[in-house]
Order: sequence, then structure tokens, then C-alpha cells
Amino acid sequence: MAVSLLASSLQHDAVSGTAAERLVEEKARINAVQQALLAELGKIGLAEHCPGITAAFDAAEIRIDPFDQSESLQCYWKTPLGMNQGTVQLLPDDQLFAEYDVLCVHPDKPAWFVEAVTAWGQASTLKTELRLIPVP
Repeated sequence: MAVSLLASSLQHDAVSGTAAERLVEEKARINAVQQALLAELGKIGLAEHCPGITAAFDAAEIRIDPFDQSESLQCYWKTPLGMNQGTVQLLPDDQLFAEYDVLCVHPDKPAWFVEAVTAWGQASTLKTELRLIPVP
């Protein structure tokens, strides 16, 4: 699958570098969040259920925060039908947030549905959790 990188923002002149350049610069943080997401899924035996977490992003863009004008790199995984599967937001203060849709029944708790796996914090101290909803 080809990776489509989109460099867009409200203020093109204020963007330092392109999304492609930022992806290279952020490789270590991206790898850390991917591994954290997989580790959380691995606790319940679902790491192999989401191989797309380690795949290349389908799109990426630089966004400018309208409040403080800081730049963040927003990366997206898409389904084969083009729908959002997950996102990684890399903020300039070393903070990040990621979520990836899992969409299956919890293997150990059949009364719960695993909607997504999330990670947040700094690359060196990431927190992760599953987002669960009760099965109707």
C-alpha cells in the first residue's frame, strides 16, 4: 500500500518542514507508541489481531494549534475502505496520543467489547489502556 503524505495547515508559511520530514524525525516516538499499543493488546492475546499498528501510515499532516501556534504531526491509519482505523498525534512538548480501533469481543471477558487501544504521555513513560464497552 502506498503511503500518502499530506502537508497541510492553516498557515503554510509557519510550518517547519513537511509531514514526510517530520515522520523521519519522529521515528523513535512513533516506534515507541506502536510497541506500547501492541504490548497492551498482547496482555490479552490480541496483538496479532492488529498487525496494521506497525504498518506505514496512510496519511500524515502537520497541524497548527490555533491557540498557541504550536505544530503537531497527525498520522492516520486507514481501513481498506478508506475509513479511519487509528491515529497518532505527536505534539511538540514530547507528548503524544494514539488510538487504534480493535473492534472485537474481549477474549477473556465475553461481556465486553474491545473498541480500541489507546496510548498517551511521553515516549519514555507511555500509559496504555483498552477502551471497553459492554456487549449489548
